Amino acid sequence: MKRLTLPWSRLGLVFLGGALGTLLRVAILTTSKPRSSDGLLTNASWTGEVPWRLLVINSLGVLLASYALAGPLRHPAKADFRAFFLPGVLGGLTSYSALILAERAIYLKCPGGAVATLVGALLVAVFAAILGYRLGRRSNT
Repeated sequence: MKRLTLPWSRLGLVFLGGALGTLLRVAILTTSKPRSSDGLLTNASWTGEVPWRLLVINSLGVLLASYALAGPLRHPAKADFRAFFLPGVLGGLTSYSALILAERAIYLKCPGGAVATLVGALLVAVFAAILGYRLGRRSNT
């Protein structure tokens, strides 16, 4: 049986990309506060608890990952950059675990809102994956 080995340099690329993606996510999430005049989305009871920016970041991460895997990064020659970008940068940038933590606060205000947020996030992620895949395959033709 052939043994799978991971070059240490590639692991370092994942680590470096993950640090970069995490810093980028933190910068995006902490740069500005939602305005109180945003209307329904920030003043309503449970919708004020929804991490809207994180939902956008996660959806864009899924779109970029599926695009890259279906298109420019699908070839074996791109393995080092793929390791840096996909599990590294995009893995650090996106955070579904932070979404799950936010779900608790939403659930305490409105259980149905928590379900709606979770189902909506998953549906948008699936749509983003399909769109990214199609765009990536189209870029290869």
